[in-house]
Amino acid sequence: QAELDKQAAAAAFEQAKATKNTKINTQAQAYIDHATGADQLPAFEVQGWAIQGAEAKAWHTDPTAPTPTLDAIAKARGLPLDALRAGAYKKTMLFESLVAAVTGQRQKYNDQLRAAKTVEAVNAIVVAYGA
Repeated sequence: QAELDKQAAAAAFEQAKATKNTKINTQAQAYIDHATGADQLPAFEVQGWAIQGAEAKAWHTDPTAPTPTLDAIAKARGLPLDALRAGAYKKTMLFESLVAAVTGQRQKYNDQLRAAKTVEAVNAIVVAYGA
């Protein structure tokens, strides 16, 4: 019976860790999605942010750098190209800062999870992004 109890406790510990890990990751993604408005946009648009960000950063460094994606967006929206580029650069820098902060928090929670030795220690990890 003692061996069965030990196995059950180990299984409960692993399940608690898996559940907490899922919570850590899903809450991080939800926080980013809500903070950036990605939860209100189609996936293809959000996936294009990396391209727009790279172009905006290149333009910020060198105003003669090509920005074909930003050019097309500005044209389709009827906006002045440099205004769109400047806005994309500002949003990119804000996004990168937010992602860095949330990534650090998420990794801290994972460090705590790896260090936990009991179900109680796992359950004591409070996941709260942006705090």
